[in-house]
Amino acid sequence: MSIKIKIPEFLQDKTNGRSLIDVTGNTLRECLVALVHYYPALKGEIVDGQGILLFRWLIFINGKLASASDELSTPVTEGDVVLLVPMVAGG
Repeated sequence: MSIKIKIPEFLQDKTNGRSLIDVTGNTLRECLVALVHYYPALKGEIVDGQGILLFRWLIFINGKLASASDELSTPVTEGDVVLLVPMVAGG
């Protein structure tokens, strides 16, 4: 099934300037694995070597925050739009 992933601007140099990428998968994990397969320069930017989401990201599906307990197992369906949002810390 076709899922769209919105890429933050600061990572678009790793996706040949693309901001919206179509991938296939049934879960967020499958979609992110496909994304890194198409754009290997993203390896280590979003997930670690074991496919675990790096702590610095929030993931939204159709504008709704994915469950924090195990967000990568969250199912996705045809036409969903996944947004990767970097966490910002400061003080």
